[in-house]
Amino acid sequence: MAKQHPLSQQQVCDLCASFQFAIFRSITYKLNKILQKEKYFGLWLGGGVAANQTLRHQLRKLGHKYQLQLQVPYTQKLCMDNAAMIGVAASLSSLTPNLEMERIPRWEVSDLR
Repeated sequence: MAKQHPLSQQQVCDLCASFQFAIFRSITYKLNKILQKEKYFGLWLGGGVAANQTLRHQLRKLGHKYQLQLQVPYTQKLCMDNAAMIGVAASLSSLTPNLEMERIPRWEVSDLR
């Protein structure tokens, strides 16, 4: 049996950073494809991931390309759960009575029109 060597702290940090980079690259790639197809009035980011400054920066950069401002919770406390997203959904529903906002698990980008 081969002897296992634990990863150093730097290797763990590098692995995590690479994983984060790959995920954020996928998110921004798919979002860019969506934004190329239709005109939107803004970008909204909520939930726990909204606390990530790197993701915020990348989405702001992408939003700038399409003249869209990124909307995020005004405090880190609101990034702990989905309270901010639920509030936004409720606000949009009340402002736009005919707006259909259905939860679609595992929604594919190709399903968007």
